[in-house]
Amino acid sequence: AWGGSGFLALVVAIFQGYGDAGIWCWIVEDKVWLRFLCYYLPLLLVMTYNIIICLIIMRAVRDSSQEAMVNFRLRLYVLVFVFV
Repeated sequence: AWGGSGFLALVVAIFQGYGDAGIWCWIVEDKVWLRFLCYYLPLLLVMTYNIIICLIIMRAVRDSSQEAMVNFRLRLYVLVFVFV
């Protein structure tokens, strides 16, 4: 479970990216590419994966008698995931 996080932390350390970078991020401001690679790219990949899985589930329950309830909950999950 910690393999991916440990690997990304090691990448940042190898490129000497840690330092005082303001309020919320420990990767220094002059290494924007490192911030994108180690934070934003994995975040976008996980969000895309979640949305794809939700769409697959919505298709799978299309013929179900509980289709409306499942679709509503999945759409609500995606909205909360994106906007919170």
